[in-house]
Amino acid sequence: MTKEIKGYVVKIAWADNGWDGFDQRGFESKDKYGYAFVKEHGYAHEWWNYYEGFDSDYFYGKVEMRTPSKKINDCLVIFISKNIYNDKFYFIGFYDGATYKELEIDFKLLELLPRTYIDSVDEEKDEYIISVFNNRKFGSNFQALKELSTSFDSAAYLIVESNEVGMEKFGQAAFSYIGDSERCSPQQILTLLTKVKNNHLHFLESTTDDIKSVKLKSIIEKIDKVITKYFKRYWKIAPGKGRIINIHTYKWH
Repeated sequence: MTKEIKGYVVKIAWADNGWDGFDQRGFESKDKYGYAFVKEHGYAHEWWNYYEGFDSDYFYGKVEMRTPSKKINDCLVIFISKNIYNDKFYFIGFYDGATYKELEIDFKLLELLPRTYIDSVDEEKDEYIISVFNNRKFGSNFQALKELSTSFDSAAYLIVESNEVGMEKFGQAAFSYIGDSERCSPQQILTLLTKVKNNHLHFLESTTDDIKSVKLKSIIEKIDKVITKYFKRYWKIAPGKGRIINIHTYKWH
């Protein structure tokens, strides 16, 4: 990893299913998206950023961004997404152990789209989709370790302003580097991670659902690992805020 740069902040298209494959509700709401591609074709490549079916060890994600001049290995990728129903931007998850790498996954997009979508396409008008159906494999530009990466619980997404991640505005292909000498400082990301972790702690303390509890604990553990790995020397927060906890021995109130 480049010494001072810890990763990227990027923006991805909204999904209602945790970015784990084709989003039927997003397809039905395609006119609400700001991305011309989604409006025209009815899906976003980013919908597969947390898709479990590509590989047992890695997530393969797509981000619409300018090609970065600094390509970083084993880094952190912070995902921001605009909620198409309220127009607010949210911190929705991250990749860790990530590498910017343009790849074609050994899946044709045809294999990833539901029959209802395929049947809805006007083949006389949508030549792009016809070519996809016939030949095109799924393209990604980030590879990340599943064991270190997570999307957040939807109830715990964190509202974010562009200046909190080093951007003047959330442009369609905009991104920022995270680093001591970059537009987005490590302290800014540490603050966001701390806040989103506290959101998950709140829901963990109040849930009575065992399955939900396991999921929330896993997310909190991954947030803590990222904080320790990248931001430990930046801890300058009020006492008790952003502390690393052992969720297996912590006594919930």
